[in-house]
Amino acid sequence: MSTEGSDPSGPQTAEAFDHLAGECWFHNQLTDAADNYRRALGIREQSFGADHWEVADSIVRLAGACSFAGDHAEAESLWYRAIRIYEPYYRELMDARGELFQHVFMGLVGTLNNIAVAALQRGDTVAAERGYRRVGVLIAEAFGPGCRWVPVDSPFAAALIEQGKQDGTDWAAALDAP
Repeated sequence: MSTEGSDPSGPQTAEAFDHLAGECWFHNQLTDAADNYRRALGIREQSFGADHWEVADSIVRLAGACSFAGDHAEAESLWYRAIRIYEPYYRELMDARGELFQHVFMGLVGTLNNIAVAALQRGDTVAAERGYRRVGVLIAEAFGPGCRWVPVDSPFAAALIEQGKQDGTDWAAALDAP
């Protein structure tokens, strides 16, 4: 898994398309934003290969634009693709826990969170809980099993409360329950 690209102008061009996409998104030109994120993604795939962490980052940005534009199926498909890229890096870099591990960890956890939020928004509290529990497992791997990471106003808390698994008081028991 290389972290270096073979064409320095490729990543710079991809960054320019990312910036342009952000400007389009800011001005509510969502189709143009997604198109520019797709261009950036294509350049990164050519520069780094399809399974590089920078490609996963690019996929997540495109998925966000798709989700914001209402194309939730495309967004979720892209998020799962990004997870398949992030996970091997996460496992490979876990022991070193350097800057790249932190970046990949945050990308993986954030992407899993996006999927869980999408599940909760469509009313699938079981899938949302499953996603949030997976985030919890990753956090426990990275920070130890005693790490209590759920704020009471989080979407995960809402998913537990909606399922009747949590009444808002005993978070330790709710987190440990299957």
